[in-house]
Amino acid sequence: MNFSLPMTAKAAILKDPAAPSWSYRDRKFRNIKLADAEEKINEIEASEKYQWQMSQSFGMIKLIDDSVGRIMKALDETGLSDNTIIVFTSDHGDMMAEHANNDKVLPYKASAGVPFIISWPKKIRPKVVETSYSSVDFVPTLLNLVGVQDTESMGFQGIDASADLLDDEDLKAFESQIRFIDGPSGRYAAAVNGRYTLVLNKKGVPWLFDSEEDPDELYNYYKVNEFYDQISTNMQSALYFVMLKYDFGLLSKFVPVLMDRPACEETLDNLGDVFPFHTCADIGEMEDPKTYCAQDKFQRECPVTCKLCVEDSTGLILLKGNMMFCRKQVTKNPTKFCQWKYIKSFCPETCNDFLEDTRSGRNIFQPNNNLRW
Repeated sequence: MNFSLPMTAKAAILKDPAAPSWSYRDRKFRNIKLADAEEKINEIEASEKYQWQMSQSFGMIKLIDDSVGRIMKALDETGLSDNTIIVFTSDHGDMMAEHANNDKVLPYKASAGVPFIISWPKKIRPKVVETSYSSVDFVPTLLNLVGVQDTESMGFQGIDASADLLDDEDLKAFESQIRFIDGPSGRYAAAVNGRYTLVLNKKGVPWLFDSEEDPDELYNYYKVNEFYDQISTNMQSALYFVMLKYDFGLLSKFVPVLMDRPACEETLDNLGDVFPFHTCADIGEMEDPKTYCAQDKFQRECPVTCKLCVEDSTGLILLKGNMMFCRKQVTKNPTKFCQWKYIKSFCPETCNDFLEDTRSGRNIFQPNNNLRW
């Protein structure tokens, strides 16, 4: 079989739409210029290495499937099937080039979503449970199934899902139940329910995926309208509470986490319809970007690059677990905060005023070498 790159990988490489800033693209996908993107896609698909990786991955999946079959057969042959609970699950998924990534550790469903297929003849009827659960829920669930009483007193972070498995309903779907992901090394934190995934991160704006409207997880629905504003706010509040309670890694980082969209949000997508295969970042690197920034299209899509953004965002910034506003904490101490890229783009009015003062000599910035900008 000849494998093609998945659609989400091509979208990420072509920046149509661009992947989130927290999407850590695999090395072979990084730093591809848009002018070379189509050629690079063809080159990857034609490479022996990519074809070998994909065929080996599917070969191992077949090996697992065959091995599960042998286990099931052995239980039948020994008469143990009816008295044995079998669970097929995993600790993580694998991106397999989705969104131009390989391996794991990302909050996309390809990486964070795992199977939980359970068989217990005569006890658990054929059914589907669509309520969100997490791997920390496995232990209390299985202990309750085998008759351990009062698992709540044992101090598990997980919750017991045995009632969802044992009742007579063919479909269980408690969409409002939220489970949480503490990203590796404090890269991000995520909240997941039956339909939505909210991601807070140290590299840009919050993201909200809607698996019903966008099953490929390509677009950011975070507060795009009144409906998603309520969803975003509710999930973010739940995530923030859990981050504090369980000391998530994202809180330990001395980097700002945006808790809202910037007032002047700049697109990361390519601007192909008027300026083929270039981005706002490319325009900013040109010797004379004014030629493009004089056009309405670029003023609208690239307000930060074109230096037209002078409106502070009204939302919150999270720093080491503490909440901040542009017009409160940042204004009081711009020397400390305005050197961060994301705070500067979130509070452009406050930080531009401060930087103008420094250039005029009224408030010379003295960097604190103990802080990581």
